[in-house]
Amino acid sequence: MKSNRLHRCAVLACVLALAACAGGGETGTGLSSSGNDVSVGKITAFGSIWVNGVEFNTGATQVKLEGADASTSTLRIGMVVTVKGKINADGVSGTANQVLVREVIKGPIDLVGTGTGTSTLTILGQSVLIDDQTVFEDSITPKNISGLVAGNFVEISGIVKNAGVITATRIDKKDPFSEYKLTGVVSNLNTGAMTFSIGTLTVSYGGLNIAAGTLADGASVEIKGSVASPGLFVPSEIEADKLEVSDADRIELEGYVTSSTVATGGSQFMLNNTTIQTTGSTEFSSGLATDLIAGVYVE
Repeated sequence: MKSNRLHRCAVLACVLALAACAGGGETGTGLSSSGNDVSVGKITAFGSIWVNGVEFNTGATQVKLEGADASTSTLRIGMVVTVKGKINADGVSGTANQVLVREVIKGPIDLVGTGTGTSTLTILGQSVLIDDQTVFEDSITPKNISGLVAGNFVEISGIVKNAGVITATRIDKKDPFSEYKLTGVVSNLNTGAMTFSIGTLTVSYGGLNIAAGTLADGASVEIKGSVASPGLFVPSEIEADKLEVSDADRIELEGYVTSSTVATGGSQFMLNNTTIQTTGSTEFSSGLATDLIAGVYVE
Protein backbone atom coordinates (compact mmCIF):
# COMPACT_ATOMS: atom_id res chain seq x y z
CA MET A 1 0.00 0.00 0.00
CA LYS A 2 1.48 3.34 -1.00
CA SER A 3 2.09 5.94 1.66
CA ASN A 4 -0.10 9.03 1.37
CA ARG A 5 2.66 11.10 2.92
CA LEU A 6 5.69 12.14 0.90
CA HIS A 7 8.55 13.06 3.22
CA ARG A 8 11.08 15.75 2.30
CA CYS A 9 9.98 16.34 -1.26
CA ALA A 10 13.53 17.42 -2.11
CA VAL A 11 12.87 21.08 -1.45
CA LEU A 12 16.48 21.82 -2.35
CA ALA A 13 15.90 20.33 -5.80
CA CYS A 14 12.70 22.26 -6.38
CA VAL A 15 12.59 25.76 -7.81
CA LEU A 16 10.16 27.71 -5.61
CA ALA A 17 8.13 30.44 -7.28
CA LEU A 18 7.72 32.71 -4.24
CA ALA A 19 5.73 35.92 -4.05
CA ALA A 20 7.58 38.69 -2.16
CA CYS A 21 4.39 39.95 -0.60
CA ALA A 22 3.30 41.26 2.76
CA GLY A 23 1.00 38.32 3.37
CA GLY A 24 0.47 36.38 6.56
CA GLY A 25 1.57 39.27 8.72
CA GLU A 26 5.19 38.12 8.78
CA THR A 27 7.14 41.33 9.10
CA GLY A 28 10.61 42.15 10.32
CA THR A 29 14.08 43.14 9.29
CA GLY A 30 14.67 40.01 7.20
CA LEU A 31 17.60 37.61 7.23
CA SER A 32 21.29 38.33 7.36
CA SER A 33 23.73 36.82 4.90
CA SER A 34 24.82 34.42 7.64
CA GLY A 35 21.31 33.11 8.21
CA ASN A 36 19.22 32.85 5.06
CA ASP A 37 17.23 29.65 5.50
CA VAL A 38 13.52 29.22 6.21
CA SER A 39 11.64 26.30 7.76
CA VAL A 40 7.85 26.21 8.13
CA GLY A 41 6.33 23.47 10.27
CA LYS A 42 5.19 22.49 13.74
CA ILE A 43 7.34 22.38 16.84
CA THR A 44 7.78 18.71 17.70
CA ALA A 45 10.26 18.91 20.61
CA PHE A 46 12.36 21.28 22.66
CA GLY A 47 16.12 21.61 23.05
CA SER A 48 16.04 24.38 21.75
CA ILE A 49 13.16 23.74 19.25
CA TRP A 50 12.74 20.99 16.68
CA VAL A 51 10.97 21.88 13.41
CA ASN A 52 10.93 19.64 10.32
CA GLY A 53 13.57 17.37 11.85
CA VAL A 54 16.00 20.23 12.54
CA GLU A 55 17.07 21.27 16.05
CA PHE A 56 17.30 25.08 16.04
CA ASN A 57 19.29 26.87 18.74
CA THR A 58 17.11 29.68 20.10
CA GLY A 59 19.55 31.35 22.51
CA ALA A 60 19.35 34.75 20.81
CA THR A 61 16.12 34.36 18.86
CA GLN A 62 13.53 37.06 18.20
CA VAL A 63 10.03 35.65 18.69
CA LYS A 64 6.87 37.17 17.18
CA LEU A 65 3.54 35.84 18.45
CA GLU A 66 0.70 37.05 16.22
CA GLY A 67 2.94 39.97 15.20
CA ALA A 68 3.77 41.06 18.76
CA ASP A 69 7.14 40.70 20.47
CA ALA A 70 7.34 37.60 22.68
CA SER A 71 9.94 35.36 24.28
CA THR A 72 11.03 31.80 23.60
CA SER A 73 9.15 30.80 26.78
CA THR A 74 5.87 31.31 24.89
CA LEU A 75 6.73 28.59 22.35
CA ARG A 76 4.84 25.31 22.78
CA ILE A 77 4.84 21.81 21.28
CA GLY A 78 2.41 21.66 18.34
CA MET A 79 2.65 25.34 17.37
CA VAL A 80 3.08 25.88 13.63
CA VAL A 81 5.93 28.33 13.16
CA THR A 82 8.09 29.98 10.53
CA VAL A 83 11.75 29.76 11.50
CA LYS A 84 14.20 32.13 9.82
CA GLY A 85 17.87 31.50 10.40
CA LYS A 86 20.56 29.05 9.37
CA ILE A 87 20.37 25.28 8.82
CA ASN A 88 23.78 23.67 9.19
CA ALA A 89 25.38 21.42 6.57
CA ASP A 90 24.38 18.33 8.55
CA GLY A 91 20.72 19.15 7.84
CA VAL A 92 19.61 18.37 11.41
CA SER A 93 20.89 21.36 13.39
CA GLY A 94 20.79 25.11 12.99
CA THR A 95 20.28 28.53 14.55
CA ALA A 96 17.00 30.42 14.62
CA ASN A 97 17.29 34.19 14.19
CA GLN A 98 13.52 34.70 14.23
CA VAL A 99 10.50 32.51 15.04
CA LEU A 100 7.09 33.67 13.83
CA VAL A 101 3.98 32.12 15.40
CA ARG A 102 0.54 32.45 13.80
CA GLU A 103 -2.63 30.70 14.93
CA VAL A 104 -4.75 29.26 12.12
CA ILE A 105 -8.12 29.87 13.84
CA LYS A 106 -9.32 31.66 17.00
CA GLY A 107 -12.94 31.70 18.12
CA PRO A 108 -15.71 29.92 20.03
CA ILE A 109 -16.54 26.26 19.45
CA ASP A 110 -19.96 25.82 17.82
CA LEU A 111 -20.05 22.04 17.81
CA VAL A 112 -18.01 19.13 19.17
CA GLY A 113 -18.33 16.02 17.06
CA THR A 114 -16.86 12.56 17.59
CA GLY A 115 -17.07 9.49 15.44
CA THR A 116 -15.29 6.25 14.64
CA GLY A 117 -11.67 7.25 14.11
CA THR A 118 -12.59 10.90 13.58
CA SER A 119 -13.11 13.82 15.95
CA THR A 120 -13.94 17.33 14.83
CA LEU A 121 -14.68 20.78 16.13
CA THR A 122 -16.84 23.21 14.19
CA ILE A 123 -15.51 26.75 14.58
CA LEU A 124 -16.41 29.76 12.39
CA GLY A 125 -17.86 27.50 9.71
CA GLN A 126 -14.73 25.32 9.55
CA SER A 127 -14.35 21.64 10.28
CA VAL A 128 -11.29 21.30 12.55
CA LEU A 129 -9.91 17.76 12.45
CA ILE A 130 -8.45 16.20 15.60
CA ASP A 131 -6.06 13.25 15.39
CA ASP A 132 -3.59 11.44 17.63
CA GLN A 133 -0.94 14.07 16.84
CA THR A 134 -3.04 16.99 18.13
CA VAL A 135 -1.61 18.51 21.33
CA PHE A 136 -4.07 19.71 24.01
CA GLU A 137 -2.80 22.28 26.51
CA ASP A 138 -2.77 21.45 30.21
CA SER A 139 -5.95 23.32 31.26
CA ILE A 140 -8.04 21.08 28.99
CA THR A 141 -9.22 18.18 31.16
CA PRO A 142 -9.10 15.44 30.05
CA LYS A 143 -6.42 16.34 27.50
CA ASN A 144 -8.47 15.25 24.51
CA ILE A 145 -11.60 16.36 22.67
CA SER A 146 -13.73 15.24 25.64
CA GLY A 147 -12.28 18.18 27.58
CA LEU A 148 -13.95 20.67 25.22
CA VAL A 149 -17.59 21.73 24.90
CA ALA A 150 -19.55 24.06 22.66
CA GLY A 151 -19.04 27.65 23.77
CA ASN A 152 -15.40 27.22 24.79
CA PHE A 153 -13.07 29.81 23.27
CA VAL A 154 -9.95 28.32 21.70
CA GLU A 155 -6.83 29.23 19.79
CA ILE A 156 -5.71 26.55 17.37
CA SER A 157 -2.40 26.00 15.64
CA GLY A 158 -2.68 23.89 12.55
CA ILE A 159 -2.65 23.60 8.78
CA VAL A 160 -5.40 24.32 6.27
CA LYS A 161 -6.08 21.02 4.51
CA ASN A 162 -8.54 22.32 1.93
CA ALA A 163 -11.49 24.70 1.70
CA GLY A 164 -13.31 24.62 5.03
CA VAL A 165 -11.10 21.96 6.61
CA ILE A 166 -8.24 22.50 9.10
CA THR A 167 -6.03 19.90 10.76
CA ALA A 168 -5.29 20.95 14.36
CA THR A 169 -1.75 20.47 15.67
CA ARG A 170 -2.32 22.26 19.02
CA ILE A 171 -5.41 23.52 20.90
CA ASP A 172 -5.35 26.09 23.71
CA LYS A 173 -8.47 27.00 25.67
CA LYS A 174 -8.81 30.74 26.40
CA ASP A 175 -11.00 33.20 28.26
CA PRO A 176 -13.65 34.77 25.98
CA PHE A 177 -12.30 37.31 23.49
CA SER A 178 -13.97 39.63 21.00
CA GLU A 179 -11.68 39.48 17.94
CA TYR A 180 -11.76 36.23 16.01
CA LYS A 181 -9.29 34.98 13.42
CA LEU A 182 -9.41 32.52 10.55
CA THR A 183 -7.04 31.38 7.82
CA GLY A 184 -8.66 29.62 4.89
CA VAL A 185 -9.40 29.33 1.19
CA VAL A 186 -11.68 31.81 -0.59
CA SER A 187 -14.68 30.54 -2.55
CA ASN A 188 -17.88 32.06 -3.99
CA LEU A 189 -16.27 35.49 -4.36
CA ASN A 190 -18.94 38.07 -5.27
CA THR A 191 -17.28 41.43 -5.92
CA GLY A 192 -20.66 43.11 -6.44
CA ALA A 193 -22.07 42.07 -3.08
CA MET A 194 -18.58 42.22 -1.55
CA THR A 195 -18.84 38.78 -0.01
CA PHE A 196 -17.00 35.49 -0.18
CA SER A 197 -17.01 32.18 1.65
CA ILE A 198 -14.47 30.28 3.71
CA GLY A 199 -15.98 26.88 4.35
CA THR A 200 -19.60 27.53 5.30
CA LEU A 201 -18.79 30.97 6.72
CA THR A 202 -19.88 34.02 4.71
CA VAL A 203 -17.50 36.98 4.91
CA SER A 204 -18.90 40.47 4.18
CA TYR A 205 -16.01 42.83 3.44
CA GLY A 206 -17.82 45.98 2.24
CA GLY A 207 -15.95 49.18 3.03
CA LEU A 208 -12.70 47.42 3.86
CA ASN A 209 -9.46 48.47 2.14
CA ILE A 210 -7.89 45.30 0.74
CA ALA A 211 -4.63 45.04 -1.20
CA ALA A 212 -5.12 44.39 -4.91
CA GLY A 213 -4.88 40.72 -5.86
CA THR A 214 -5.65 39.44 -2.36
CA LEU A 215 -9.14 38.12 -3.10
CA ALA A 216 -9.79 35.43 -5.69
CA ASP A 217 -11.47 32.06 -5.62
CA GLY A 218 -8.85 29.57 -4.45
CA ALA A 219 -6.68 32.20 -2.75
CA SER A 220 -5.62 31.67 0.86
CA VAL A 221 -6.32 34.58 3.19
CA GLU A 222 -6.12 35.49 6.86
CA ILE A 223 -9.07 37.42 8.28
CA LYS A 224 -9.67 39.04 11.66
CA GLY A 225 -12.95 40.43 12.91
CA SER A 226 -16.23 39.46 14.54
CA VAL A 227 -19.38 37.45 13.89
CA ALA A 228 -22.35 39.72 13.10
CA SER A 229 -24.85 36.86 13.10
CA PRO A 230 -24.61 33.06 12.85
CA GLY A 231 -22.59 32.24 9.74
CA LEU A 232 -21.82 35.87 8.88
CA PHE A 233 -18.34 37.28 9.56
CA VAL A 234 -17.45 40.99 9.39
CA PRO A 235 -13.68 41.39 9.05
CA SER A 236 -11.63 44.27 10.35
CA GLU A 237 -8.61 43.06 8.39
CA ILE A 238 -7.94 40.78 5.40
CA GLU A 239 -4.45 39.77 4.29
CA ALA A 240 -3.06 37.32 1.77
CA ASP A 241 -1.69 34.24 3.50
CA LYS A 242 1.56 33.65 1.67
CA LEU A 243 5.10 32.69 2.52
CA GLU A 244 7.10 35.88 2.93
CA VAL A 245 10.60 35.03 1.75
CA SER A 246 13.16 36.80 -0.38
CA ASP A 247 16.42 35.25 -1.61
CA ALA A 248 16.42 32.29 0.77
CA ASP A 249 19.25 29.79 0.37
CA ARG A 250 17.15 26.88 1.61
CA ILE A 251 13.44 26.46 2.31
CA GLU A 252 11.70 23.59 4.09
CA LEU A 253 7.91 23.38 4.15
CA GLU A 254 5.30 20.92 5.36
CA GLY A 255 1.60 20.88 4.67
CA TYR A 256 -1.20 19.64 2.46
CA VAL A 257 -1.04 19.88 -1.32
CA THR A 258 -4.01 21.97 -2.44
CA SER A 259 -3.58 21.46 -6.19
CA SER A 260 -1.14 19.62 -8.43
CA THR A 261 -0.38 18.78 -12.05
CA VAL A 262 2.62 16.59 -11.17
CA ALA A 263 0.69 13.32 -10.91
CA THR A 264 -0.62 13.74 -14.45
CA GLY A 265 2.68 14.70 -16.06
CA GLY A 266 2.85 18.39 -15.14
CA SER A 267 5.52 20.07 -13.05
CA GLN A 268 3.84 22.28 -10.45
CA PHE A 269 1.93 21.92 -7.21
CA MET A 270 0.64 24.27 -4.51
CA LEU A 271 1.77 23.95 -0.89
CA ASN A 272 1.03 26.56 1.78
CA ASN A 273 -0.25 28.87 -0.94
CA THR A 274 3.19 28.65 -2.58
CA THR A 275 3.76 27.41 -6.13
CA ILE A 276 6.48 24.75 -6.26
CA GLN A 277 8.11 23.89 -9.57
CA THR A 278 9.51 20.37 -9.91
CA THR A 279 12.19 19.39 -12.41
CA GLY A 280 13.60 16.21 -13.88
CA SER A 281 16.07 16.03 -10.97
CA THR A 282 13.46 16.35 -8.21
CA GLU A 283 13.64 13.37 -5.87
CA PHE A 284 10.58 11.82 -4.22
CA SER A 285 10.87 9.88 -0.95
CA SER A 286 8.24 7.50 0.51
CA GLY A 287 6.16 7.87 -2.63
CA LEU A 288 6.13 8.55 -6.35
CA ALA A 289 5.40 11.60 -8.48
CA THR A 290 2.05 10.05 -9.32
CA ASP A 291 1.14 10.17 -5.61
CA LEU A 292 1.50 13.96 -5.50
CA ILE A 293 -2.20 14.93 -5.64
CA ALA A 294 -4.44 17.35 -3.76
CA GLY A 295 -4.90 16.33 -0.13
CA VAL A 296 -1.54 14.57 0.25
CA TYR A 297 0.59 15.73 3.20
CA VAL A 298 4.22 16.42 2.25
CA GLU A 299 7.47 17.81 3.57
